[in-house]
Amino acid sequence: MPNKTQEYLNLAQQTAKELTRYWENWTDYLTTASRLYKYSFADQLMIYAQRPDATACASFDIWNNRMNRYVRRGSKGIALLDQSSSVPRLHYVFDVSDTGVRRNSRDPEVWQLGPDLVQPVSEMIAREYGIYHERLSQQISDLTGKLVDSYWDNNSGDILDIVDGSFLIDYDEAGQEFQFKSAAAISILYTVLERCGLEPDGHFDRDDFQAIFSFSTPAAVYALGTAVSECSRDVLRNIERTVKTTIRRRNVERSQYEYEQQERDLLDRRGLPAPEPDPAPAGESTGQIRQTAPDLPDEASPGAVQFDAPVGDSASAPVGSGTDRREPDAADHAGTAEAEPGSEQRAASDGVGAAHEQPESTGRGTGDERADLQLSFFDAHIPTEAEQIESIDQAESEKSPSAFVLSQAEIENALRRGSNFEDSKLRIWQIYQMQPDRKLRAKALAKEYAPYGPGGSSHTYLDGSSGWLDHDSKGLTFEHYPDHQKVLLRWDRVEKYIDLMIQSDRYLSDKERRAIDFPLELNAASAAEYTALKAQHPDTLVGFEAGGNFMFYGEDAAKVAKVLNSALFTRETALGEVQVTGFPPSLWARKSKELWSAGNDVYLAGLNEDGTHHQTKHLHKEDYLPIGSIINMDGRKFRIDGVDFDKDSVTLQDVALAEMRMPIFRQEPLAVVRELYEQQDEALDAAPEKAVDYKVGDDVVVDLLTRTIEGKIGYVGETDVRIDTSAQGYSWSNEVLNKQQFEDSLRRDEPTSDESLDKLPISGEVNGEWQTFPDAAAADEALNAEPVPEAAGNFHITDEHLGEGGAKQKYARNIAAIRTLFQLEQEHRGASAEEQQVLSQYVGWGGLADAFDPNKDGWAKEYAELKGLLSEDEYAAARSSVLNAHYTSPTVIRGIYDAVERMGFRSGNILEPSMGVGNFFGMLPDTMQGSRLYGVELDSITGRIAKKLYPQADITVAGFETTDRRDFYDLAVGNVPFGQYKVNDKAYNKLGFSIHNYFFAKAIDQVRPGGIVAFVTSRYTMDSKDSTARKHMAERADLLGAIRLPNNAFRANAGTDVVSDIIFLQKRDRPIDHEPDWVQLGKTEDGFAINQYFVDHPEMVLGELTTESTQYGREELTVAPIEGAVLADQLAEAVQHIEGQYVEVEVETPDVADAEVERKTLPADPDVKNFSYAVVDGEVYYRENSIMTQVELSDNAKARVTGMVELRQIVNQLIQEQLDDYPDEDIKATQAKLNTAYDVFTAKYGLLNDRKNGRLFEDDSSYYLLCSLENLDENKQLKSKADMFTKRTIRPERTVTSVDTPSEALAVSIGEHGRVDLPYMAELLGSPGDYERITTELQGVIFKDPSADADEPEAGWQTADEYLSGNVRNKLRMAQLAAESHPEFKINVEALTKAQPKDLEASEIDIRLGATWLNPAIVQQFMMETFQPPYRIRYNNLIQVRYSPFTSEWRIGNKSAAGMYDIMSTETYGTHRANAYKILEDTLNLRDCRIYDTIEEDGKERRVLNQKETMLAQQKQQAIKDTFAGWVWQDPQRRNLLVKQYNELFNSTRPREYDGSHIHFVGMNPEINLQEHQRNAVAHVLYGGNTLLAHEVGAGKSFEMAASAMESKRLGLCQKSLFVVPNHLTEQWASEFLRLYPNAKLLVTSKKDFEPANRKRFCARIATGDYDAVIIGHSQFEKIPLSAERQARIIEDQIEEIENAIAEAKEQSGEHFTVKQMEKTRKTLEVKLKKLQSTDRKDDVVTFEQLGVDRLFVDESQNYKNLYLYTKMRNVAGLSTSEAQKSSDMFGKCRYLDEVTGGRGVIFATGTPISNSMTEMYTLMRYLQYSTLQQKQLTHFDAWASTFGETTTAIELAPEGYTLIGR
Repeated sequence: MPNKTQEYLNLAQQTAKELTRYWENWTDYLTTASRLYKYSFADQLMIYAQRPDATACASFDIWNNRMNRYVRRGSKGIALLDQSSSVPRLHYVFDVSDTGVRRNSRDPEVWQLGPDLVQPVSEMIAREYGIYHERLSQQISDLTGKLVDSYWDNNSGDILDIVDGSFLIDYDEAGQEFQFKSAAAISILYTVLERCGLEPDGHFDRDDFQAIFSFSTPAAVYALGTAVSECSRDVLRNIERTVKTTIRRRNVERSQYEYEQQERDLLDRRGLPAPEPDPAPAGESTGQIRQTAPDLPDEASPGAVQFDAPVGDSASAPVGSGTDRREPDAADHAGTAEAEPGSEQRAASDGVGAAHEQPESTGRGTGDERADLQLSFFDAHIPTEAEQIESIDQAESEKSPSAFVLSQAEIENALRRGSNFEDSKLRIWQIYQMQPDRKLRAKALAKEYAPYGPGGSSHTYLDGSSGWLDHDSKGLTFEHYPDHQKVLLRWDRVEKYIDLMIQSDRYLSDKERRAIDFPLELNAASAAEYTALKAQHPDTLVGFEAGGNFMFYGEDAAKVAKVLNSALFTRETALGEVQVTGFPPSLWARKSKELWSAGNDVYLAGLNEDGTHHQTKHLHKEDYLPIGSIINMDGRKFRIDGVDFDKDSVTLQDVALAEMRMPIFRQEPLAVVRELYEQQDEALDAAPEKAVDYKVGDDVVVDLLTRTIEGKIGYVGETDVRIDTSAQGYSWSNEVLNKQQFEDSLRRDEPTSDESLDKLPISGEVNGEWQTFPDAAAADEALNAEPVPEAAGNFHITDEHLGEGGAKQKYARNIAAIRTLFQLEQEHRGASAEEQQVLSQYVGWGGLADAFDPNKDGWAKEYAELKGLLSEDEYAAARSSVLNAHYTSPTVIRGIYDAVERMGFRSGNILEPSMGVGNFFGMLPDTMQGSRLYGVELDSITGRIAKKLYPQADITVAGFETTDRRDFYDLAVGNVPFGQYKVNDKAYNKLGFSIHNYFFAKAIDQVRPGGIVAFVTSRYTMDSKDSTARKHMAERADLLGAIRLPNNAFRANAGTDVVSDIIFLQKRDRPIDHEPDWVQLGKTEDGFAINQYFVDHPEMVLGELTTESTQYGREELTVAPIEGAVLADQLAEAVQHIEGQYVEVEVETPDVADAEVERKTLPADPDVKNFSYAVVDGEVYYRENSIMTQVELSDNAKARVTGMVELRQIVNQLIQEQLDDYPDEDIKATQAKLNTAYDVFTAKYGLLNDRKNGRLFEDDSSYYLLCSLENLDENKQLKSKADMFTKRTIRPERTVTSVDTPSEALAVSIGEHGRVDLPYMAELLGSPGDYERITTELQGVIFKDPSADADEPEAGWQTADEYLSGNVRNKLRMAQLAAESHPEFKINVEALTKAQPKDLEASEIDIRLGATWLNPAIVQQFMMETFQPPYRIRYNNLIQVRYSPFTSEWRIGNKSAAGMYDIMSTETYGTHRANAYKILEDTLNLRDCRIYDTIEEDGKERRVLNQKETMLAQQKQQAIKDTFAGWVWQDPQRRNLLVKQYNELFNSTRPREYDGSHIHFVGMNPEINLQEHQRNAVAHVLYGGNTLLAHEVGAGKSFEMAASAMESKRLGLCQKSLFVVPNHLTEQWASEFLRLYPNAKLLVTSKKDFEPANRKRFCARIATGDYDAVIIGHSQFEKIPLSAERQARIIEDQIEEIENAIAEAKEQSGEHFTVKQMEKTRKTLEVKLKKLQSTDRKDDVVTFEQLGVDRLFVDESQNYKNLYLYTKMRNVAGLSTSEAQKSSDMFGKCRYLDEVTGGRGVIFATGTPISNSMTEMYTLMRYLQYSTLQQKQLTHFDAWASTFGETTTAIELAPEGYTLIGR
């Protein structure tokens, strides 16, 4: 007998069956579903089956506890099925009709779409979905079609899997799609209209729902129902949110108006000024609100409020609130009602209605933080029916307590107590005097009441009853005893109550009013004194003592508030209306040092008795860490070269190396260097302390910096001393001092000798700056020294002719600039404005080659001077740069900036990747001065000059290849170097670009999507015959325009005549397969071959195209300047034609419900990884490309993210230290730091793998790195910490620079470059360019491939294992041919001869009938000799054997020509029903011979198998096979021919043996050692083609794939690897990958990444991100399609192949069945092609080709074994003739990767490569070795099967037919 669960499962199945039998059933269900739209389809179905009239459903606990309603006795719950686990279980919900009310019960809130709400809903649909129409119903209709199209695109594979058994099976795929879309669209429309009250009944009839009848099985109904449920839920949730937000906003406006009216009335009565109003809601002004408010319906006044919501009520958060959300485990008392004056229960959420009426959180919280009631249905504990009845009885027996009324008097009574901290009310009063902003007041109140987190105290109410008063981040919670009812008064309401109390003098007591005797504002006299002091110290933070605080005003206040995180107020003072902040005098020492350490000058002015001020403290930022100071670090001396307070870093120069003229610098954290500095100066700073004698009762006078205290010592403690200042000794008349401060004051009173004073540290003003000196002598020396010039900021170029002049003039300027640079470096200071003018004249050595020639007449003096001035390395670098001009004309630079400015660029991150001395920075327009400048310069001298010219820019003196900030910059400008040499950048080596094209390719990657690249380059970037580089650029960026400059554009400055182009590009959000016209060359009317862009836009050529003779005698194209033309004017005209629009970084804006949430953005910090969180000034930001956006989080969530950011930084530090091979003690120190931080975090917030932490941090690019720190057991509990906590987990890269023997050089070359690299090997041996020793000593170990250029000595070398493998017969023939003209290849011939496979003999070869490699003539000969037809047939050749390679089909024509009396064909080798020719044909086609009889039943003919005749025919078939096996080898000549042919075809390949012992595995965890088979497998992936890793389970395939991907990228063999793994293993894969390679950059996908709203953004991350590996689930992989063009090409190829086969079949009079089947297949493909071509292209669909993936790893590849194939064979096990979408998708992507990688880009891994049939081996070969199948002509399955297998009969109880047996 079935149990209850099974009964309800049966009910669900039966209901689903009946739903689509009648359209009325279906619409009845939709009506129920419209009310319960937040439920899943499965739950909606169960509710409909049991209670179709249900309106609002919830669990028993929710009705009883949250809604304060009881479930009536005897109510039968609605059973829902929870099938989330392996065993289905039941849980129950009750409809509102099953419940009764108590006092204070709540009704479910059901939203209604009234006429006044239609317009907001219509606007929302237009905004969110882009659907516009005057009528809302038509809008919804159009929207449903769009939703269904999107749903089909994402889920069509799953939907098509359920058609079996339903009426959908009668349709082809296009018809099935049409039926689904029709049924889903009309159902969604009906549901939405029904819920919105738009009465759909009158709009629809049976014909509208015609399509639902095709969904005739439960599975089909579930597929349709799920689609309807999900799509309608999306629309209705948005409509609900819009309705509720609109109503709430209107209520807020009404309440705000009334509340402000009450305040105005009160203030008018008191004659007080009105406070500033709160900001108006978005889109409206305050004035508008007040103007419209009187027309609103009257509501209760907010003055006194009755709070009668019971415990458990959950009031909805205010619109836009992101900070008031609760978490389930929040420490505060959950379920507190919110006291919101004026709103009462209007905005209260009922928490009911199948969760369908539950308001959603409007914040940015995760799912668990939302008040979505539906989650409660799946609680771990579900009460039994007995427990529920017992609970009902208990609930009914309880009497509801009376409502708790919190009057205004009660609230004021509580607020008059203050915050329970001393002087709290005075501080609160001060807040109201100094801060007009109500929101900031509320925040300040929260800090005052709860500075250390939640707390509370007992409380007595006015009626004498007791209770408790809680305070936390949300507000004050009043709890009343004994009923324990609670009311929450939020801080914004607390602020308003206190404000009214202060305004009406009801807040402070008389005593408290008397205590307020100090002024908060500056009077006129103090303001004048402050203004004079500020004028004297304009760049100093001046703190002015006033009102008992050190106060800061204006800009100083803003800076101080930011550093100290203090409140910032706006006050009207004698200075005007200014910002104000400050701190108490008791904190001046700590606070001033905090400001000082942030890089500020600080001046504190203390208050005198007469009201004037004196200097309390003056701190100079230069003294915090003086430039030039020497510190000891790591046993070496370093000089402090620069301090960057913004980045908290210090630049140190190695003293010893500096003296050797080697300016080597290093960066260290500011705090570390300051600590070392303080330790070294401790002896100087600390004067010897003298003991002081004092005791209680002593009279003392203590002189402090701010005042003098006189009195008697009343108390001496461990840390404090109390001085009684009253003669009577009253305890309130005293001063308490810090003990150390007190003793220091007593010591200062003692006389000190002048000699002693001179030895103490002293401060003094030198050159306008305060400095600290170790003693008086040092101070005197500095004071008497000549003044040092003041350092200037960034240099600004104003000279239009800068850099022009003759060779000697330029040389002299270069020398002057270099000498100035050396002087500045020696004096460790920045350049003054005058010195910058000298430095700016440096133009590099382009065109000054004479200065480096000792024999050049007239340059001997300059040569000697230069040789003596520069070090050897500097001289060599200068000499090598004579071919490059570092200088760009100011005219050209201005033209570039003009073009960029016209596009709309104003500020951002600007990169100049080959900056020279930085003229682009010097010419930066005033409109762009807010930009952040980043420069890169390879040459040391040039780069160091640039750093002095632009000290505020971030300049790297190194090659462009050493930097990487992808998607960071907004603009890249500059003049890129040109030459035919390449840059060694592993990420770009594969492209093979010359240096100028490399700069373009890398710069495009470095700018963000939408960013601009504007480079000056040689004309050959655009005019090169090789278009590869331009194609690469065009795929990633749009050409906005180009300008071709005349050849004299750089003559005056750089001394060279060269044709240059200015190219403007704008980066796309992802690459596309695109080839615009400008990629190719064209011809002008004069026949000049130039870029097609300039052919189409001749106006962009600023001169006349002509030719000139070069020094090599060739005629080269040039652009002659137009006589009289001014280049500046020409450029100004040309930039008008540059088409482009720069768009600022898109910042995600809050939706309507979050309109009040202002999200802040910051420029991206280059030290923060892209797509990562960062903590700035205590706030959490998320970096995406060039900006960081503030993330709104609750306090708890913010603390979690901050903790994980800290852990991430420590982990990255530890990884970097391991990569840099730090000593063990440093590693252990960082590991200890990591252990501590991890333990603290997990103790408070749980494991890093915990779901809460995951939801918060999963968008961080390093989240899975953090997850890998924990080893979990099968229950997701911590098993142990990862090895990183205790061991080194990264093998550092140790670069080999020299070896002794060629053998060692070969091993290093294979390990580092993955190939035989002769130039690299020669460098290792110390003999660059000398290859003879290598090739001689390694003869027989390496071979030169004859197919390579014989005249290129370094090209084409391969190792022996590579060269002597593969098709060695073809290689031998090629080597023999090459040896005839090049004798050096004889050794190849000898080695290949020895490597030839041993020829198979005839006895070792098994040839069967049907083998497609057999010549049909041999089969014809066998047929004639064996069947011996009559002479006339043999003579006239009437019976012929033919073979079709298109269909892989054998055909014997005219089979009946021998007649029925031919004994051989009808008796010996055949039967009367099937002659020998028919049986032979079946045998050739691998078919078993079958004989059928036709019988008639019920007037219909039916074919029936004749078993007797079939058995007889099959016996004859076997006889023919046996006869052929003996006949085929009888003739010697035929035997030799077949043996030779077989060996040539199938015995020419020698498998390669892969040895991975030499692979270094840089970056791998040294604690993990790969086994030999794993290392060899990695070598196979690296050096072989597509690979199948088919080890058994547990053999380490995951590590093999991860290591292969990392090594491939390191060696430049691939750029981006994509791992396709089972969906549930993505996180496990990431953990394992990071365990092997802790420093790997991974991108791990989740289901949400491929939701329609996120897919484009996520795929763009894949396409543009520099990841080592992207890990993606199988189902997500399918959602990234191949481009429509490639899919169409694949289908067209298949159609062409089938059409050829049809033509041949018809020509050969083939069987009608064969032709018909192929015709059907062709039509199916043509429909598929038309559908593909007619589909509206969606620009936002990212295709697989655009991802940039060039290596694909597929785990568990057996999931893709069902690949469609064509065959004539019948009833053979394992054959799949139905197309599996995912397999076809995989096949197409494998073909694409074969094209782009040459058959080296696909790796499959499986433990079960062959599970059911040998056909799976053929499928694997199609995926991995398709080109091999094509070469062997085995692409057709029948051809493959006839060659490598045979069919045998399998006799089983349930016969399945025939099994393919492999040989």
